[in-house]
Order: sequence, then C-alpha cells, then structure tokens
Amino acid sequence: MHIQGLGLAISLALGGLGLFLISIKLLSNGLKSMSGEKLRTILKKFTKTNLHSLLFGIIFTTMIQSSDGAVALAISLVAAGFMPLKSALAFVLGANIGTATTSIIVSMSSNFEFTQYFMIAAFIGGMGFLLAKEKEKSNLAIVIASLGLLFLGLKTMGAGMKTIAAEDTFKTMISSVGNNAWLSTLTSFGMTGIMQSSSASVTIAQNIYASTTDITLVGAIGFVIGANIGTTVTALIATLGSGKDTKRIAVFWLITNTVMALIIIPMAKYYGDFIGLMVDTSPHKLEHAPAGAMGYDNFAMAIGHVFFNVLLVTVFFPLLNIMVRVT
Repeated sequence: MHIQGLGLAISLALGGLGLFLISIKLLSNGLKSMSGEKLRTILKKFTKTNLHSLLFGIIFTTMIQSSDGAVALAISLVAAGFMPLKSALAFVLGANIGTATTSIIVSMSSNFEFTQYFMIAAFIGGMGFLLAKEKEKSNLAIVIASLGLLFLGLKTMGAGMKTIAAEDTFKTMISSVGNNAWLSTLTSFGMTGIMQSSSASVTIAQNIYASTTDITLVGAIGFVIGANIGTTVTALIATLGSGKDTKRIAVFWLITNTVMALIIIPMAKYYGDFIGLMVDTSPHKLEHAPAGAMGYDNFAMAIGHVFFNVLLVTVFFPLLNIMVRVT
C-alpha cells in the first residue's frame, strides 16, 4: 500500500517496529513459560558435548528470536552450576546463528506474499487466550498470537518505510553511511546500544535496504556486523557484579564477534560479491511506492547476516578449548 503523508508514514514505521519487538518478547516469554522448569533439564541433557550445545543454541535461539535471551539463560545456568563453561561457549556460538534467522523472517515478509496470512494467527491466538482456562493453553495462545503480531509489525513498518525512504532528507542521511561498511557498523552499534536490541537494528536496516538504493550491500553488511557487536556489549554490561565464569561468557561473545568483524569489514566489497553469487543484488522497482522508487531484495542482506555468523562459528568452534583458557 502507498502511504500519503510523512507523519503517517513515520507513525506506521515506529508502530510497526514496536509491534515487532513486543511480539518477539511475547514469543520468548510464551515459549519459556510453556517449558517451565523442564527447560533446565532439557538443556542439561542436550548440552553433553560441544556439538550438542552448538546445535541446541541454534534451535533454542531460533525459537525465542533473541540472542540476548539465549545468552542470559546460558549465563544463569553456568552461575547455577547446571552447565559447564565450555558447553556454554558452544551454546553462545549457536545463538549467533539462531538470531540470524530474524533476518530471514524479515526478508520472507518482504518477498513471499503468503506470509501475510500469518497475521491471522494474531486473531486465532487472541481468541484462544480469551477462551483458554488452563495456563498451558494460555501460553500456547500467546505464542500463536505473537507469531501473527510479528508479521503484522513487519508489514506495517515496511509500508511506512517506503514513504520515508523517498524523502530527500532521509536519503542524504542514509547515503552518508550507507556506502561505507565501517560507518554503517558504528551506526548500527550505536542504534543497538540505544534500543538494546540487535533485532531492532537489523530489521530497520533491512527495511531501509529494501526501500532505497542509497544503502549498498556493503553498507548493509556493516549494519549487520554492528548489531552483532552491539548486543554482546549489552550482555557484558549485564554480567557486571556477577561471577567470573559468567563474565567469561560475555567476554567470549564480544571477542568472537569483534574479531570476525575486523576480518570481514576490510573485505566487505568482496564479501558482498560472494553473496551476489547466490542471490540477486541488483536494484528493482518498488511496488506500491512513489513513482520511480527503487530498492534492493533484502534477502541478500539476510544471507549476508547468516553467512557472517556461520563463518564465525566455523572459525571459533574448533578453538573452544583455547578460548576457555584465554577468556
């Protein structure tokens, strides 16, 4: 849909972002409530080896859509003596890949029309929550509703962002950082620190990338990397005043993301070319947007996000024994 008026477009973009963030929180809380005390038992069972911990970190973070939440859980389990440090570090590596699925969900909302029907889940979950008399059924209804709200938030934000991206002032601001991986990394790092959410930073960047050609894939990659580093700083701050091992988990998360960023950013152009071998990175005309408006397929940005985290795990998973001693 085409939005008339900048004020309405800004309201829709901000409202959609808020709806997206609260839906992720509801999804996370709903899944945790459904599992209850069984969660610790499950984690203990599925983190016997480093590989098990890595795979479970991917699955768990994909489910709750929050790397902060997954890492916070790992920290609390280590502090309580339920999980050894090495298993926690492997779990954190898995959380990196798991949180990248947020980018895939955002790109699905933009590229696949069938996802608009997922919004019906908000109605189904809402009715289920009103009618449910048992706590477990209420939690299930919350999970279903939050999935619908997630896609509704993305659709709403995308509609507003297309109009905002057509404004000259916005184009000037974005173009100043959108072609430079270092500047976009710092910008995203700051955004993540302010909003305390890497999902918010990446989602905003993906919507901008899909709405204008003023941010290139190189700049988009920088936004992803900055969000990854920003969320690790949040975890580090959260461990202040806690035990030594919990701090080591946060430091490990910060080191791995920062080191990988320093490897990829100088090669961002070549990394973008690599992504271009797999997906279309050329600009295309936008539908339901101001005449002549162009944007990119944000699936390319999602793939860039996923591969960054896969490379990170590939590099550091074999080094877990060393990292336990170093951190």
